Amino acid sequence: MAFVSSMKADGAEHYSDPRSVGGMLLKAGIITATQAEEISVYREGRGIRFGEAAVELGMISPEALEDILAVQFSVPGRSGRRDLHEDLVMVHRPNSREAEQFRSLRNTLTMKWFRKSGVAPTLSIVSAQKGEGRSSVAANLAICFAQVGLRTLLIDADMRDPRQHSLFGLDDRYGLSGYLSGRVEEAAYYSVNGFNTLTVIPVGGLPPNPQELLLRPSLEELAKSAAENFEIVLFDTPAASEGTDYQIISAAAKGAMVVTRERRTRIGAATRMINSLEDIGVSVGGGSMLWGWTPRLRPCAG
Repeated sequence: MAFVSSMKADGAEHYSDPRSVGGMLLKAGIITATQAEEISVYREGRGIRFGEAAVELGMISPEALEDILAVQFSVPGRSGRRDLHEDLVMVHRPNSREAEQFRSLRNTLTMKWFRKSGVAPTLSIVSAQKGEGRSSVAANLAICFAQVGLRTLLIDADMRDPRQHSLFGLDDRYGLSGYLSGRVEEAAYYSVNGFNTLTVIPVGGLPPNPQELLLRPSLEELAKSAAENFEIVLFDTPAASEGTDYQIISAAAKGAMVVTRERRTRIGAATRMINSLEDIGVSVGGGSMLWGWTPRLRPCAG
């Protein structure tokens, strides 16, 4: 019994500190003090971390541990964000292979695109066809940039089949369409709770004439203003198969990142889209999008 008591006393250090994983679990009411002592004994005996021991004992779920760790390490947007769409892997599965690949894509974009001399911090996310993951890529990338403290603006310019408002759980009554049509003086900027540096402009009401609205000078004015006030600006666009909206948006953004999806994207369609962008002077980067979001950026000349 003396041995067990000693183990409890040593292990208590792992939950007596309110900043520790054990202390945070206790404060949140996820475990009891008795369970904390049991976890500590088990932890010491196995030589593992407190949170890992709690999961192995079945006292907390792996998801609960991820939430606590996110709070402990100040990861924006992770804890308690069940209101956000499950496609946002950076929020719901931050330790997954897919999330790590988004981080890798963010880093590549930062080093090879946004830090290039004379390049505006604006980029459109384009794909040849619907269902290739374009909107999810744009949303997860925006979260990636925001998580490292960069002031990030995500503009949903897909006025045919918008998704960003549903991904982030935002009000879609006001947005880009109202601004481009002149019904409001400013676009609706929505801050995303849990992300101090992430802002989203949803589409708002669906207009009957999206191309005509996009061709108005106000789109380029918005892109210019965004580049002056944000460090990263991403535009979600309609698929190329839906029309030439993506060209207009990419021209305003000055650059485009192509998203493709294995076993779905048609090479001919993607090639035609890339050629059309380069023909109008848009710098193009390529990305490969496998099922489960595994993007790989392939910068192109331009």
